[in-house]
Amino acid sequence: MSKIKALAGVLIVLLFLLSSCDTPTPEEFSVGHIEYQLIDFELKEGFPGAEMGANLLENSTISMFYNEDMELMIMDMMGGFSITKVLFDRKNEQVTSYLHSLGDKMMLKVEVPEDAQGEITVVKDESNRKEILGFDSYKVEMTMDVEGMAPQNVKAYITEKIKPRSSFIQPAHNNPFDGVPLKLTAEDQNVRMIFEAVEFNEEFDESVFHIDESEYQEFNMEEVRNMGMLGQMGF
Repeated sequence: MSKIKALAGVLIVLLFLLSSCDTPTPEEFSVGHIEYQLIDFELKEGFPGAEMGANLLENSTISMFYNEDMELMIMDMMGGFSITKVLFDRKNEQVTSYLHSLGDKMMLKVEVPEDAQGEITVVKDESNRKEILGFDSYKVEMTMDVEGMAPQNVKAYITEKIKPRSSFIQPAHNNPFDGVPLKLTAEDQNVRMIFEAVEFNEEFDESVFHIDESEYQEFNMEEVRNMGMLGQMGF
């Protein structure tokens, strides 16, 4: 089971929403729900769980809900085997992470993290375009070499019509894109994964932001770090 938890950490580190973006213009969707499906996944040889990882994670999804004040990412691994929620309350500048895995329910509350130190490079290729869910998108490549993390390479197709104030990419807390990825390939020395948007809704039930915390045990950052759970909690 420790291998499964390690995989969860890798996914959350690569796919985490935080950050701010420009105020949306009227033709852009400033409220919405995006559903992503993991369509391809590869763990590099020698990484714990490499032999079984792809099969176990084939049903993984990411759900993203956002409005002007609240943003929520839900990472569902293997049809509910492990569920991580990251809730960003912009009014209170607080991020709360909820992990439900193997019967454990953990909660971590922190202030909005500062940007990581390092080099982040973004290159647009607006001549390379793809239509996804009816949205025109263009290709972007991003490389990240930041302190404390393995170098990462990201290839994405971005639409500027869906414009939450958030990014998928950790540790690039400030949104490096002019919109949101509809298809995303993230790769480092251990893993390569591809997510693609399969559904977009302009309206959704905003009660999704109201999470019952009574069943979760709260931990602080030091306790989570000492347990080796940091990546799984969204940081």
